[in-house]
Amino acid sequence: MGKIRERRTWHLTPNGWEAGSLHEDIGISIQIKPPANRVLTQTCLKVTYEYHRDGCPYYEVSQPEFQIQDKELIQKLIAKYGDCPEEI
Repeated sequence: MGKIRERRTWHLTPNGWEAGSLHEDIGISIQIKPPANRVLTQTCLKVTYEYHRDGCPYYEVSQPEFQIQDKELIQKLIAKYGDCPEEI
């Protein structure tokens, strides 16, 4: 059973979630510099199985890779903009 992995980095900023770097098993790799005003960075992993019976991909969001010390601001922005997007 073949599978394709895609990884997208997301940065939470005072303006919401901003898409960062993208890496795919099929050879696509787009490097995007993190925004200077980020407060949190996480990566979403999407795994799609080539012959999965229902065709639904599996998503997993990583633990924070970067975060500022102001946890209150992070929680305030997550309350406003939601959790890290799962969409690649």
